[in-house]
Amino acid sequence: MTQPSRVPAQDRSKRTRQRIIETSASVLERKGYAATSLDEIAVEMGMSRGVLYHHFRSKAVLTEAVVQSHYERWDELTSRVRERGLPPLLRIITLTYEVARNSQIDPVVRAGLRMQLEHAIIEGDLGHALATPYVKWIEHLTVIVADGQASGEIIREVAADELASNLVESYFGIQYVSFRLCNGVDLLGRVNRWWNILLPAIATPTWLVANQEPAAQRGR
Repeated sequence: MTQPSRVPAQDRSKRTRQRIIETSASVLERKGYAATSLDEIAVEMGMSRGVLYHHFRSKAVLTEAVVQSHYERWDELTSRVRERGLPPLLRIITLTYEVARNSQIDPVVRAGLRMQLEHAIIEGDLGHALATPYVKWIEHLTVIVADGQASGEIIREVAADELASNLVESYFGIQYVSFRLCNGVDLLGRVNRWWNILLPAIATPTWLVANQEPAAQRGR
């Protein structure tokens, strides 16, 4: 009789670690770093404190893992959108809507956003800096903007890196306002309004004529 296969210990450890990160993200997003304790996370998971400490020796180390997982979500997202083969400007629009949707529903993403605001306390406990936010987004969009300029979709009057930086700064500013005022409930509407104002300024006339549907439909 065939014996049921067992999950290797290393795989079980990885799954447990990921489950801890996701549960912790929900608590951190809800309560903030200062008000969260490892004991509380252990209780919420039905896990002993010893098991939790086996994976993460401190709250700061666990929070850093949540933040890193937040960034990994963006790496996965940019890869998925790239695989769709969209033209440059539509790719940028789609990325912003997908970021907004994930920011509304994914607790790891939401926790990562909140932890960026509390980075000074976390870094003090860690003894080193968290990964710098936004830089990878600027680098990623710089390449796409340059492609859009080369293909005649995006105006050339602004340097690609400057436009990419402005896109990142303005998007995450909009996101911050939405979460500060209504916990992100109206984020997609704000992003839609932003694109309807922004597109006539950065898209070429040729692109605008060929793409007259509302921004929200383009970003699906």
